[in-house]
Amino acid sequence: TGPGGCGLDVRKLLKHRAILAYMPLHDMVELRALEAQWLTFFDMPWNQPVDQIKDYFGEKIGLYFKWLGMYTSWLVVAAVLGFGFWINVAVDQNDPNTKS
Repeated sequence: TGPGGCGLDVRKLLKHRAILAYMPLHDMVELRALEAQWLTFFDMPWNQPVDQIKDYFGEKIGLYFKWLGMYTSWLVVAAVLGFGFWINVAVDQNDPNTKS
């Protein structure tokens, strides 16, 4: 029994064949290195270390974060266009009958 978990004696469970095997969920050294590279405050979504994410979490998770970065990049374009249209309406004093 070690710190964390739910207090199960894993060696006893293995001995009584209640479980066949166990493995740690994360390699903490590799995970901390990935966190240091990935979790920066002012990093753009398209600058994610997708190859390292894929190597650690697998292909599906890597592809998801690659797609998420691309999707967020395109949302920035839509936000800039929407902000421009909002400024245009604000300049016209919110009057929909004004011709531009």
